[in-house]
Amino acid sequence: MTARPPTLTSRLLHAGFADLTRSASLWSDPALQEALAEPGRADALLAAVGTCADPDLALLQLVRLAEHPDARERLGALLDEGAPPRARTRLLAVLGASSALGDEVVRRPELLDVLAVPDGAALDTDDIDIDIDIDGDGDGDGDGEGEDGGDP
Repeated sequence: MTARPPTLTSRLLHAGFADLTRSASLWSDPALQEALAEPGRADALLAAVGTCADPDLALLQLVRLAEHPDARERLGALLDEGAPPRARTRLLAVLGASSALGDEVVRRPELLDVLAVPDGAALDTDDIDIDIDIDGDGDGDGDGEGEDGGDP
């Protein structure tokens, strides 16, 4: 008797996803599947996303990047076998750690270029300006007060 191949739901469960229905829907997103078209890329990515602090969040952010016209090529390069060895690890660490960080990468896909820099390579930080609005008051300084110094 031949064993049946595992279903997507069982693969997601085994990888550590919490919301299996939503994750299965996200995994099947056409833009993400296009980014994963290279042979072996999907299985490797599923296993890697499962190691994230929040696999569900990382998958959501991956889909958002795959759907973003300015991020598609950069995302494909980070997922490619020829990418710097730890590039995919860095990408998934960012996307699965914080919705604010992931939102910033989706908003500014050029930040993917920073994640693609090989270990030990020089990084030109003059072009990097990260302003994450952690406290939601619109000024990006994290003090909880709006730009005028008052309440948000």
